[in-house]
Amino acid sequence: MTNVARASLEELLEDYKDYIKNRKEIIWDKDSREALYVRKLAYSKDESYENTYEQFIETRSGVVCANIILCLIHQCNYLLDQQIRRLEEDFVKNGGLRERMYQARKNYKIIKRITREERTVFLKTTIIMTKRIGRHKSYRTYKTYK
Repeated sequence: MTNVARASLEELLEDYKDYIKNRKEIIWDKDSREALYVRKLAYSKDESYENTYEQFIETRSGVVCANIILCLIHQCNYLLDQQIRRLEEDFVKNGGLRERMYQARKNYKIIKRITREERTVFLKTTIIMTKRIGRHKSYRTYKTYK
């Protein structure tokens, strides 16, 4: 879904660029005074549309509004790119949902077959090993099964 959001924003970005170009106006460079000002607004204390952007969007020309929105889309794209990168890293390290479900089911079957003392050792070993390989989040908490 994150990639879908990213693709949708990319389409919207192109639409706003076309809007500006069709009016033979200039798209702000990312280091222009105006773009830097809009980017800085994201760090304001009470950032929201009403508190931060409304005064600019409601009082400026369509082209200026389109340029402001381009800046905001670029910020969103940057954040989504960071999230996508992190999701990919987590997938590589921890596997997908099916892999984690399979591993949990496999562990459950093993626990059902062994004695209580063996369960305790198995669970402790599993927790230690999963922490070492970075999968400790996929296991809830240590329990001794009866």
